[in-house]
Amino acid sequence: PVHASALPSLSTKIKLHVAFMLSLGCIQALKCNTNKCPTGIATQNKELMHGLDPHDKTHRVYHFHRETVKAAAGIAGIMGYDSISGVSPKDIMRRVTSNEVVTLEEAFPLIEPGVFLEGNGPPKLQTMWEAASTQ
Repeated sequence: PVHASALPSLSTKIKLHVAFMLSLGCIQALKCNTNKCPTGIATQNKELMHGLDPHDKTHRVYHFHRETVKAAAGIAGIMGYDSISGVSPKDIMRRVTSNEVVTLEEAFPLIEPGVFLEGNGPPKLQTMWEAASTQ
């Protein structure tokens, strides 16, 4: 059997949180930081919170999570792994252009701690680091 115990670490790699927000009912109104979320998910405004029914949403998120874990475990199994934790960035492909595909390992190389402080980061990121300001 394939174990999905490593799903949380995988979810951070593939931005699974967005799908969970959608399972809650998020409509991507992009008002999260305004306290005016029309679905009531990302607000403290009691008038807007009526759309967030915890009983209904609990079931929706539970079922979404259960099916996501099953699907992820199935995909890992098809890839030949006994566990989700075996899947790594070198195993996942990303289309960059219509005729170019790279692994996630190639698209997002590991950056060692301290390289930006030493001035040795990847050129584009190093430029952004140097342009950043604490002011």
